[in-house]
Formats: sequence, structure tokens, C-alpha cells
Amino acid sequence: MRTLSKTLKRTVVVESVYLGKPKLATLRELEKVYMEMVKEAIEYAVENNVRSLAKLHRALYRRFREEHPEMPTRLVKGAITDAVRRAKSFLKLKKRGRAYTDKPEVRRVTITYPDLIIRTGDPKATRFS
Repeated sequence: MRTLSKTLKRTVVVESVYLGKPKLATLRELEKVYMEMVKEAIEYAVENNVRSLAKLHRALYRRFREEHPEMPTRLVKGAITDAVRRAKSFLKLKKRGRAYTDKPEVRRVTITYPDLIIRTGDPKATRFS
């Protein structure tokens, strides 16, 4: 039996009210920028064999903040955290010979914001947990 993480005990999915077109457009733009940051951070981590959050943060945080000053700090940190998790998993699979590609693919993102996880993927529904 697998044990739960110490930090995450339970997840509750709450459906939101319809946000409206302007707010949804803003959320989609945020998702696009977040995904770009995650892809760039994963690429850097895999090329430089970075498996540590601190090292990846030190290498990319300032650059992301300069490129995207409109992004909240928490989201930049969330993108770096997401990227290091994906890169570490990919490098582990690659070492075992179970990776199918030379670099990881990012198909969907989960925007991590402390105390809030926003799952985007379905254009008509946004789930908050």
C-alpha cells in the first residue's frame, strides 16, 4: 500500500462558476505563459542534468521574472517546481532505458499555486482543487 505525501493529505475538487470570456481569456494567457516556462525549464534541466529544485531555481528564476514581469512570483516558482519534478522523473526513466523520446513532452499543465491547484485542459471547464 502506498503512503500519502506528508504535505498533501486530501484533495477536494470544487467546480467554479462560469468566469466569463474576459477572465477565461486571461486564464488561458496565463496558462500559455506558464506552459512556456515549464517547457523551457524542463529543457534546461534535462540538458544540464539538473535534478535539484534549488539549482534550477537559481539558474532560471531571475530570467523568468525579467521575461514575464506580469506573472506572480508564486506562479514562476510553481512552474520551476513543476519542471524539476517532470525532469527528474524523465531522467530516471531515461537512465532505466524506459524513456520513449530524447526529451520530455509537455502536453498538459497543472498550474500550481500554494493552497490552490488549477487544472486546465478542457476548454469549457476549469477545475480548482
